[in-house]
Amino acid sequence: MYLPAEDGANQQERAVLREWEHVQESLFVFALAVPSQATSNHRLLLDQLITRTTRGCAKVWWAPYTNVHGAKPAQLLEVRYRNIRYGLLELAAGYLVSHLQPRIPQHFAQLCALIIALTEYEAFVQRQANNLTPLLIPEAMKPLAGREQDILHGFLKGESETEIAQRLGIEQATVHSHVQGLYRRLHVHNPREAIIRIFELRLVDWLDFPDE
Repeated sequence: MYLPAEDGANQQERAVLREWEHVQESLFVFALAVPSQATSNHRLLLDQLITRTTRGCAKVWWAPYTNVHGAKPAQLLEVRYRNIRYGLLELAAGYLVSHLQPRIPQHFAQLCALIIALTEYEAFVQRQANNLTPLLIPEAMKPLAGREQDILHGFLKGESETEIAQRLGIEQATVHSHVQGLYRRLHVHNPREAIIRIFELRLVDWLDFPDE
């Protein structure tokens, strides 16, 4: 049975899609490894990863950006997460150009921004958690009870014990007792430390936790 040879355009498309799949896999592996690299320079690691994975065809220029490469042909895409602009992603001319999926370069820049935001976030939380007293009591790992969640909600809103009591319709002394019990359980001394500890241990489902 005779099978016609694949034309050059289709071969090029397949090559681009395979390359994009390889880049995505490398970036996702990096993102999942962030917590275990707490003592590393994450910016340098990401730079090295992108350069290595793309064989020098892509590079992140961190803000502020200067055109150090002169007239070198390249595609520049903004690396932005929400309202935060990290810099620019430079792609060599023709790299990851696909007619079937023309937005691959934009997706590359968006994925870089998401990973940078996640890495910064992980580094911030880790530094905050490192300042807390080590917690070795298994009971502290239990999910928060109803009143404890009410106290946490107040902490997040910046409420005082008096304001929490008014919102819940209970005595201030009762709120104070709940607060002190929560502090003892978590080995913390103030609302900020309690929030960090609760987040570190994921004692509530933060995706379902009310914002107000």
